[in-house]
This record gives sequence, C-alpha cells and structure tokens, in this order.
Amino acid sequence: MTMTYPGVTSMLAVRGGETVLEWYEEGTEADVLRELRSMTKVVTTTLIGIAMAEGYLRSVEQPVAEFFPGYEADVTLRELLTMTSGIDFDDRQIPELLGTEPNWTDVMLRQRVDAEKGFRYKAVDMHLLSVILTKVTGRNALKYAEEKLFGPLGIETCFWPCDPQGHSNGSTGLKMTTGDLAKLGRLFLQKGRWDGKQVVPEAWVEQATMAQSGHDPRFGTYGYAWWVAEEGFMAAGAAGQYLRILPGQDLTLVVTSDPQRGSHETVGLLQELLERVGA
Repeated sequence: MTMTYPGVTSMLAVRGGETVLEWYEEGTEADVLRELRSMTKVVTTTLIGIAMAEGYLRSVEQPVAEFFPGYEADVTLRELLTMTSGIDFDDRQIPELLGTEPNWTDVMLRQRVDAEKGFRYKAVDMHLLSVILTKVTGRNALKYAEEKLFGPLGIETCFWPCDPQGHSNGSTGLKMTTGDLAKLGRLFLQKGRWDGKQVVPEAWVEQATMAQSGHDPRFGTYGYAWWVAEEGFMAAGAAGQYLRILPGQDLTLVVTSDPQRGSHETVGLLQELLERVGA
C-alpha cells in the first residue's frame, strides 16, 4: 500500500476507541514525534475556542485591532479563523521576511489588507491567532495547550517551535506522536468530550467543523482550520499529513509522511485505509 504513496511514515485507524489498524515505517516506533505541518492550525483554532469559553475572548466577531494598539485594519477573529482576513501576505514571503525579521507580528501587521476579502490559504492568520492567545492568557499556545488541551488528553510529549518573541508558531511546526494526533481526532468526534469532561465546548466543535469559507476539490470546504466534507471533516498538512474523522462510522484515520519525501497525493491513501478497515 505505502509503495504507491512514497514517504508515508505511519498509519492509524481507531474505531469506537479501539485501534483497528496500526503501521509504522521500518526503523520508527509509535513514540516518534511526527511533523504535523499545517495540521498545527487545528490545534491553534481549538485553543481559541477554549480561551473563548474561559472568558479570555468575547466572540469570533471581536476586532483584531483590540489586541494590537495602533492597528487600524478592519479584521475580526472569525476572519483569521476562516482565512478570510484579506491580509496580503503570501506564504512564499516567509523565508525571506520572517527569516531575518526580529518581530514576526510587526511584519504581519504592516501588510496591506485587501478591500475585497475572500478565502486565501496563508500562515499569517493562524500565527496572529497564536499571538492573540499569548496576549490574553499570558501563556504561549504550547503552555496553554499543555494545561487545557494536551493535559486532559494525556498528551505528555510534543514539540512546538516559537517565533523570536516566544509565540508558538500558529500555522505549522507542531510535532506529536501518531497516537496523540488520533486523540485530537477522537476528541472532535466525541463533540469535545474526553473521559467525561467537556474539554472543548460542543458549540465550538460544531462551528469549527462547519463549512465556513473557501473550497478545495481535494479536501472540502474550510471551517476553522478543518476541511469539511459531507461524510466528515479533516485536517491536512503539506507533504502527506492527514487526520480524517468520520462521525457516522465512529472512525478516526491518521496518516503521516516524511516532509521531504511525502506528497499531497497521499490523500488517496485515506480511501484505501477505509477499504482496509471495512468502512
């Protein structure tokens, strides 16, 4: 199966809380931290939902300008969550600008905001959400997650890089084990509950996994960093990183790939996994 999709490093399928398929690339084990790439974004948006429930944020309509004195652009939290902020910052600028700039946030806030806003997949929106988390909670996204999300799920080991100011990279870079990533999927499948506790508000889970903005023919319609399709929802990362949740089948699928060898074409492996587990 994996020969057709080069670079795949792990596969996991969990149904009803029971593992029904598990595979790791030769030479690796279950405890290896896998690079999530853009699947990092669903952790960032989830933390925003938790922070809102705790009263750190008022609503998704809250203006971003409230968190950055002097910032005058008309952008809301909802627009960051759905990547419809209009902030004109191409991800291809990141290595050049952010690689040498001492303050990523200042660079992002200096960018022009398009008058006609629309969906545009980019890193800046998610990183600004991470910065806002730090501002309102007094902890960066990793520290906040360790207390409010990773802790309740029993996730003990991960890696999440920071910008020069100590803000967790809200868009990419998070590393977790395959099993811990499956826990995040199960949490959303269970409408935010884990071991009898409401870790993420159910209303937030519904909003996050609802079609909100742009569409991609491979993945579906964008929610709050989740891609939403008729049969379920999915987080996706560059070079073949996938977390797919199928509520109707009580099924969570995880596929990770080597970022240097993987491909988005690996999305086809998800269907093969469904056939393998009899879904």
